[in-house]
Amino acid sequence: MAKKPVVFFLGKSGSGKDTQAELLIKKFGFDFISTGQLLRDFRNRSSGFAANSIERYEADGIKRILEMGRFVPTLTVACQWRFAVLEVTKNFENSTGMVFVGSPRKLSEA
Repeated sequence: MAKKPVVFFLGKSGSGKDTQAELLIKKFGFDFISTGQLLRDFRNRSSGFAANSIERYEADGIKRILEMGRFVPTLTVACQWRFAVLEVTKNFENSTGMVFVGSPRKLSEA
């Protein structure tokens, strides 16, 4: 399998991560994974479709944390990235590359 680029944009809100990612996606058709979007999508499962009651419970917890303006635990964020990467890599042989966007809040997350 040919090597494909995997690009990470990490930085604070408003630093241009999404803008740069959009340029790569438009030019090269890269797959896109955004930490913020993953959490928002998962949060929305609390009132919508959830595969099971555990997932709905977790989504409710994320929803409450985000509504209070607090940080979602690092392990939760890492799990969401893992699921997203597994989903994208199912068809990675047809992919041109991958772009990740996120805002690490702690050194361990970066």
